[in-house]
Amino acid sequence: MPYDGIPATLVWLPTSGKSTAPPKLAPFPSLDLHKRDNCDTIQWAKGMDTDTDGRLWALDLGSSDCPSKLWIFDLANNDTTERVHQFPDTVVPHSEISVSELKNEGGSAAVKLIGEWTESPYRMVIDNDNVLYAAFYFQNYLSKWNISEPFREQRFHEVGGGLDGSYPFTFSLDADDTLWVMERNVIGGEARHKLLKAAVGATSHLSSPSTDLSTP
Repeated sequence: MPYDGIPATLVWLPTSGKSTAPPKLAPFPSLDLHKRDNCDTIQWAKGMDTDTDGRLWALDLGSSDCPSKLWIFDLANNDTTERVHQFPDTVVPHSEISVSELKNEGGSAAVKLIGEWTESPYRMVIDNDNVLYAAFYFQNYLSKWNISEPFREQRFHEVGGGLDGSYPFTFSLDADDTLWVMERNVIGGEARHKLLKAAVGATSHLSSPSTDLSTP
């Protein structure tokens, strides 16, 4: 669950303007949709993305009492909630799934090893030029790899100093060829966050014709 003192796990902030003051985060779409242990609200947003129709898709991990959900917001219609899908416990259980149970599920997948990162990936995103960006647990750098070529990891961004056991980065691509990076630094026991952007000349691989929600 989110740490005490964090009232919302899905927030927004302005990216335009001339002010040099640190921007303030605001709960999305409002604080009313972030209430601890209220299963009709967002409990723990763990991932999000937007589509070409102006919808925001947010994954809600839920809590020990609330199921995981997929929230879909219409950004072009006053950020209204367009749909909420609740994942059944068989898909996202909140109790421990044993190895024997996993084996009994049946099915198979063909897995092919194509390369190994130097560390354990924490978060990844891919752009429409087939470049994959990856962040790693407890490391102070990002790496990238063009998946159209043989595997070769390249450092993309690095922060000076250690991160003292923090989750280093989250990132996203927008429609203006910009990669946005949320960076967490821990210095002297104090955590500080920065929002960076880099012009990478590519958009998200999801920048394609819209998805019709009329089909269940």
